Amino acid sequence: METIISILLALLSAFLGGYFGAWFQHSFQNRKVNKVRKIAIKALDVFCRYVKQGQTFDKAASEFNNSLDVVEKRAVLVALCKLGIPVVKPINDLFQIEDVKFEHKLIDKDTLELMKGQVNKGNCDDIFFSDVDAYFSSNTRLLAVRAVAKKYVDLVFSTCKCDKEKQVVNYSVNMSLLFTPGELNIINVFRKRSCWQDYFDENGKAIPEKMEELKTEIDLGLWDTYLFWDWEAYQNLQNQNYLAGVIANAMNANIQNSIKLDNQKQP
Repeated sequence: METIISILLALLSAFLGGYFGAWFQHSFQNRKVNKVRKIAIKALDVFCRYVKQGQTFDKAASEFNNSLDVVEKRAVLVALCKLGIPVVKPINDLFQIEDVKFEHKLIDKDTLELMKGQVNKGNCDDIFFSDVDAYFSSNTRLLAVRAVAKKYVDLVFSTCKCDKEKQVVNYSVNMSLLFTPGELNIINVFRKRSCWQDYFDENGKAIPEKMEELKTEIDLGLWDTYLFWDWEAYQNLQNQNYLAGVIANAMNANIQNSIKLDNQKQP
């Protein structure tokens, strides 16, 4: 009888230990998930405060970095990026989580509310605590170069005026004040190749829809050839084409002169 009681007590202890152990583990996990969800909502609330002002994400960068500490940003940043928050990936391949930067993109209230809904439903639980460094280091240079091109479209190209009679696009800003030397090297060829009159209306103003289409094409990689084309190499090619044209015209002129002389010599 004592043996049976001992066995039953052992089984009961094992059952209760397993049950309460699982319960405590589940409770701890829930508290952890709820805590990180609150951090994500806290981060999204930072951007919500800029909606009424009609601001862009880059304007909220300072408050975002001050509102969340490094640990909190590491917990939610990848999830926020996958939700659609436009985080800028640096050109130098070193992602500085202490100073997160965002693209010059208008903040939309409805989109932020949808993001909050996804967080509250638990759809982001699996990507919380994702490795920030690994995520932002993949294809870093490619994405950073495209971000510079979109920055150019937003801050420079969309503010230009086009004189269609003279077929000239006039720039209204000093790009050296908006871009670093490295960024200018990236956009030099792209600036030349994208300077089309089709992006401007009859009054010479940039067409917003065309600007958005251009940025979409940049994201799709359709302009990568020009973004990765070295400026000096591009200039050399243009000079070669120009010289080839000059030589061809000179040869054609000589041929025409020879034909005229031959015709004059004939009786």
